[in-house]
Amino acid sequence: MLSDDETRAPFATYFSIDAFDISGERLMGRQAAGNSYLKALFNQNYDNVALYVGSVLDNPRDSNISNKMLGFLKNSTSFDDNTNIKLIPYDEPDTTNQFGGIFRPDPKIEQLARHRGYFGHDTYSLIGITHTTASHSIMTSLTEIVTSPIMPWDALICTSKSVKDTVEVIHNNYYEYLNFRFGITKKPEMQLPVIPLGINIDEFKTERNRDNIRTSYSINKDDIAIIFVGRISFHAKAHNVPMFLALERLAQETSKKKIHFIMAGWFPNEAIKRVFIEDAAKVCPSVKVIFVDGRDQEKKFDVYAAGDIFFSLTDNIQETFGLTPLEGMASGLPVVVSDWNGYRDTVRDGIDGFRIRTTSYPEELSQILAYRHDLGLDTYDRYCGYHSQFTSVDILEAVKKLKILIEDKDLRRELGNNARKHASEKFSWSVILKSYSDLEKQLFAMRKEKHKIDKSYLKMRFPDRLPPYEIFRSYPSQFLDHNSLFAKNNDINPFQFKELMQSESINFASVVLPEEKDIDFVLDTMNNNNNITFEKLISKTGIKDAELLKVLAVLLKYGYINVKD
Repeated sequence: MLSDDETRAPFATYFSIDAFDISGERLMGRQAAGNSYLKALFNQNYDNVALYVGSVLDNPRDSNISNKMLGFLKNSTSFDDNTNIKLIPYDEPDTTNQFGGIFRPDPKIEQLARHRGYFGHDTYSLIGITHTTASHSIMTSLTEIVTSPIMPWDALICTSKSVKDTVEVIHNNYYEYLNFRFGITKKPEMQLPVIPLGINIDEFKTERNRDNIRTSYSINKDDIAIIFVGRISFHAKAHNVPMFLALERLAQETSKKKIHFIMAGWFPNEAIKRVFIEDAAKVCPSVKVIFVDGRDQEKKFDVYAAGDIFFSLTDNIQETFGLTPLEGMASGLPVVVSDWNGYRDTVRDGIDGFRIRTTSYPEELSQILAYRHDLGLDTYDRYCGYHSQFTSVDILEAVKKLKILIEDKDLRRELGNNARKHASEKFSWSVILKSYSDLEKQLFAMRKEKHKIDKSYLKMRFPDRLPPYEIFRSYPSQFLDHNSLFAKNNDINPFQFKELMQSESINFASVVLPEEKDIDFVLDTMNNNNNITFEKLISKTGIKDAELLKVLAVLLKYGYINVKD
């Protein structure tokens, strides 16, 4: 047992090396977040840190296995030999009770709940955390939580308000289905606290020679370096063409300032890398686009030091929080990001930077794409990528906000300082881990009181294959509908859509995109009909509702039109 005067990390962390390893070729967001969390555990100088080993095959009683785990920790964290690290075998979950229970860095706690039945469900708590919630496997896991023996003293940490909304939509739809199918009238209770991911602030305080770094990238003193950090993927993160269009327009409007766009991250494969290089040359020839391997942590921090503005127009349903804008803020950069899910919780519009309005697809289209994926016609990557094709970020607004920052150095400094302060005060791991400790105390009190489980009437709807329109409805700023008013942009996108379709970043979705003739017809119709309603477009084009919505979503995506307020 632990003595009363010893400090300990909250919970025993479910541990497998893969979940925290960022050295591989395919770095995922969950690994980056996990690695950051693991570093934080040891940066806090707790006397005791418990790791619940996540597999019966990795038995820490075997010295070879335990030495491998400790070696990984020494290479990945500020390991202190004075810290007592308790490696708890997978078959001894009950011993986690002295640490408050098990924290698993993903939502899949249902199997752990079944295991807990052997020891009594009030023995310890189970805590999961959300990352992406768009995949079938995660949605299924979220439904299985409902029917697994989850207790009121268990929790699923939601990293943003939007993610909590997603979880509640899935749960409520499953309750409806269970009520219809089985007449169940009560639902289990669990906690859904909103606690964001954190960052290790000290990593961003290291002094770096900004001038030398900028010189190495041929960025002159008066040039503007706009940076993007993260996975470089048009189908799974942020589509490049709208960002490139915004930057090209920006370069034309701020011709006295040379614009550089540094994308620090990693490509899923060489084919996608080639697409980005080709698109950059074609769509934003006036901007110097630099690609940097962001898996190299030194290079990543150099990019943050070299930057003037952080820029990310994420438009993807698999994104739930967004760690890199926080890193940009911690680096003292003003940020310009899409008004999309977790970004809304971290970036204060007009204070730390600017959030750019997003417009998402209607329900009819979402149902079609969900059905294709459910049948197996489309892989998960294509499923996310296809939805991205119909989600737009306001390009004109992005240009406007970037231009404001470029032309006002004092404002850049002011918003950057605000951002750094906000990141430090609200999103430092020391602050987040305090929230974890508070949660542990809350759950312990509930276990001690044998909190009565309250359930309520349920409704019918099978939840683990819901279309994104419903479960991600809180992500965008607005949706297209029959009341939308449209206007044509004449100076954003100089390419005919047929020419734009030559880019694989768009052509890859040709199977779900509208026909070129319909796109051309709608654009021709709008030439003499500015500020035209959806209903008027239907009457003038004769295109069916669903197909016209697709056309308008794509035209909005690539800057041909905009939605009038």
